[in-house]
Amino acid sequence: MAGVAAVLDTHDMLRAGVVVADGAEPGLAVRRRGSVPAAPLVSRVDAGDAPAESLDAVADQAAREATERLDPPAGVLLQIVWVDAGPERTGRLVVVVHHLVIDGLSWRILIPDLQAACEAAAAGREPELPPAGTSFKRWADLLVEEADAASRTTELQDWTTLLGQPEPPLGSRELDPSLDTASTMGRRSWTLPAQHAVTLAGRAPALFHCGVHEVLLSTLAGAVTRWRRENGQDGASGVLVDIEGHGREPVAGAELSRTIGWFSSTHPFASTRPAWTWTTCWPVARRRGPC
Repeated sequence: MAGVAAVLDTHDMLRAGVVVADGAEPGLAVRRRGSVPAAPLVSRVDAGDAPAESLDAVADQAAREATERLDPPAGVLLQIVWVDAGPERTGRLVVVVHHLVIDGLSWRILIPDLQAACEAAAAGREPELPPAGTSFKRWADLLVEEADAASRTTELQDWTTLLGQPEPPLGSRELDPSLDTASTMGRRSWTLPAQHAVTLAGRAPALFHCGVHEVLLSTLAGAVTRWRRENGQDGASGVLVDIEGHGREPVAGAELSRTIGWFSSTHPFASTRPAWTWTTCWPVARRRGPC
């Protein structure tokens, strides 16, 4: 428990909870250090009699059950389950954190810290973790301050114009909120042959001085343009998509290398070229704005 407690005290967002004030939007509030007990967040599953080949399945089931125990309004955003396979076998450790307070990069901070703190506690030492750096709250406040700066407000007209461009639907009709939901969404995947994957991930980005994301974005824009033309739509109307990034922008010198939280940034991108070729789409795709 001492190792988990040290992690809770180090990383503010693990002590967060959803709060709703009268007439206000829901928000996150962080409780003070030392105020969140570790014991209720840690549980044990006895897997001593489970066959070795079933331990992963036991851990999967424990993860599903731990997810059900998450309760943001009650401040329960973390669950840790020890799948105990007995003294002679390697067990499993399940760590479940609500996405409200963690992103992919945060796991690279949390897991090493949890390991170091628990190993220190098991050895009889007081767990001591490096400080977390700029807090998530401070970073959010810095974003608000920058958004109000004159250097940013002058961009408003450009972004408003970009988002105001008409765009025909991708399909035979407009989206229906009652029908077009996550539960009715379809998925399709393709596997590229190795020689094509090499071109996508290596040769093309090197040739056009861009990244794989720009390659995929250009391909998407070209495919949508072609589909629209083949289906009687205006092929020159362009494609408007949201581009999501990791969000850990060093605003005002913020130090975020050890800050746990759900960082994300999104900006719209519109392509308005009437025709897409390998020589025109790539430089366009690297820009953040209308082509």
